[in-house]
Amino acid sequence: MSDRVVLNVGGRRFVTFLSTLRQFPDTVLGTMFAEDNMPMAKTVDPQEYFFDRNGDVFAVIIEFYRNGGRLFLPDKWEKFTREMLAAELDYFQIPHDSSLLPNQPGPPTDSLKPPTDSLEHLASTLPASKRYLSDLRSLCLTRAHRIMRLYGNFLLRLFWLGIEFSHSRGPTEIGPKMRLDLKFSEDGAGPIFLQTASLNLTRRYYGDRSPGSQELLARVPSEEWQEVDWSALISFLEMEPETSRESPYLRGKEEGVLKWVRDEFVLALAKAMGDAQALQNILVDRTSNHRCVVRIEINGDRFQ
Repeated sequence: MSDRVVLNVGGRRFVTFLSTLRQFPDTVLGTMFAEDNMPMAKTVDPQEYFFDRNGDVFAVIIEFYRNGGRLFLPDKWEKFTREMLAAELDYFQIPHDSSLLPNQPGPPTDSLKPPTDSLEHLASTLPASKRYLSDLRSLCLTRAHRIMRLYGNFLLRLFWLGIEFSHSRGPTEIGPKMRLDLKFSEDGAGPIFLQTASLNLTRRYYGDRSPGSQELLARVPSEEWQEVDWSALISFLEMEPETSRESPYLRGKEEGVLKWVRDEFVLALAKAMGDAQALQNILVDRTSNHRCVVRIEINGDRFQ
């Protein structure tokens, strides 16, 4: 792939280089266009990526990447406000000091008027607090959003195919236990590819004796899974930190936040199926022979 990339932000096109964006790996664009994530990104035009954000404000943000992390603010605040810039900086995870953003011009204010922000909110925005809490949450949530965009639709499609197949076998085939096993092949540090997606059922009439399994991948177009690298999903489900943090305490905090975000990821998928209790758990089982299995437990009782 060429190093050149086109960013379409709210209809405005910005042309830059991947190497420019990768200078700041902890930002949204730095993470999205990291070399390991590029094979997973899918767009209509492989060279153009669309963001439904404010294109006028993004003109300031792209200069941040082009000028070594410096923010150049407009001389006149005509096309957007200070608050709009702050919102876009937060969305794209651009580090900034709020004191650098000038107040909007307006009538003189009373210098003795008490601040409207609470002390609790002020303390939460301090650099030390953001380093240990809010920045950590933002990075993990940004990662979860990326994983959902890349793999969420495929997972939901498999869930519904499994439910449809269960109903086609008759009511005695449904639950209470249903398990979807996704088997992957891997070889060290290389990409991880999906091999099989089998649905395992239990018959109510026969107690816990399984009626066998059903392969579901044949019902899904091969281009949606065959050449896809699934390593980002596996890493996320195993709660592996993406960043190298110098402090064992910070690494532990990130793992804790990742567990919470992972649970929210599972809950979001369940709610997308119409029931918050539809999914019981998603586990990664490492096996021998360079294989791993993602086991997804589905609550069959919710689909009677």
